[in-house]
Amino acid sequence: MAGPGARKLTVFEENARLRLSRDALVLVPEYTEGLWWFVTDVNYPDRTITAATLMFGQLREVTFPFGAVELHTLWTIAEQNEAGVAWRQVSAELSPRTRRLRSAA
Repeated sequence: MAGPGARKLTVFEENARLRLSRDALVLVPEYTEGLWWFVTDVNYPDRTITAATLMFGQLREVTFPFGAVELHTLWTIAEQNEAGVAWRQVSAELSPRTRRLRSAA
């Protein structure tokens, strides 16, 4: 998905994306504005980040180019709590799906 939001990054910005952990919170403004996405994979050779979120109660997992992803900092305790609940919901949806994919292989 190398769309219009895939901008050229500096070395520092690229390294920040490479350091993202599995549950890191990011935004993809060109795709979903302020919706929170949780990182599930960082692919350095392809310069992509796969992230998951719940949209209308359905799990969505999408791969984005590095340049489309913005790092997001949670400033308040309320935001941190909300993100923790959201990550638990997303990871609960990811787990059964991952098990189904592995058993089908």
